[in-house]
Amino acid sequence: MTPAQEQLLKVLWGLEVEQGLRVSNSLLAERAGLHTSTVSDAVRRMAADGYVEHHRYGAVALTRAGEEIAVQVVRRHRLLETYLVSSLGYTWDEVHEEADVLEHVASGKLIERIDEKLGHPVRDPHGDPIPDSSGRLPALSRGTSMVDLETGAVAQVSRILSDNPELLRYFAALGLAPGARIEILVPPPFTRDVRIRIDGKRSVVLGEPAAEQVVTDPVDGQRSRG
Repeated sequence: MTPAQEQLLKVLWGLEVEQGLRVSNSLLAERAGLHTSTVSDAVRRMAADGYVEHHRYGAVALTRAGEEIAVQVVRRHRLLETYLVSSLGYTWDEVHEEADVLEHVASGKLIERIDEKLGHPVRDPHGDPIPDSSGRLPALSRGTSMVDLETGAVAQVSRILSDNPELLRYFAALGLAPGARIEILVPPPFTRDVRIRIDGKRSVVLGEPAAEQVVTDPVDGQRSRG
C-alpha cells in the first residue's frame, strides 16, 4: 500500500461513507486533485488487490479491507491536525497539507501517544469526527448545512467541510469556527446569499458556495427547513 493509494482510499472513504455519495473515477479524481486516467489506473490496481470494488463505467466502492485502511488514515490525519494546532501553534488553515504528509509515515505508536496526550478528542480543529483506534466514529450529530437553516434559526457551528486555506483564513477572521453561535438573518433580495450574525455581534453575508461549507447543530430547539 503506497502513500498515493492510502490517500485515494481516504478520499473515497470521505465521499462514500461520510457524504453518502456514489463515487465515480471522475469524482474521485476531482476530489483528489488528480487526472482521471491516473485514478483509473490506481483503482484497477487496488481492485486487483481487494481494497475496492469497481465495475466498468460504474461506481468505485471500498471493500472491508479498503475501509479498514482508509479509516485509520483518516484517524491519523485528524489527530495530527489536532496536535499541530493544539500543541505546536499551527493555525487551522496550515495543517491539512502537513497532515497529508505525516499521516503516511507516523507510526501507530506515535498516533496512540498523541491521542492519549490530547485526551482522546472526538473532533479535529475543523470539527471533523475522529475515529477511535478500532475505526469507530464517535456518536455525533451529522449536522445541518447553513444553507438549509430557516431565517431566524439559531445554531452552533459544528464543522467546516472545506480545507481551502484561503477560505479557512476568511472564516477565522470572521470568528466563524466550530463552537461559534450563529443566527440566520433576512437574506439580501434577489440572491442565494446567506446573511448571518456571529456570536450575537457581527453581521456578515456569505455567498452560497461558502455557506455550504458550514455545518451546524441546532440550539434552543431550532429546526432546519428539512
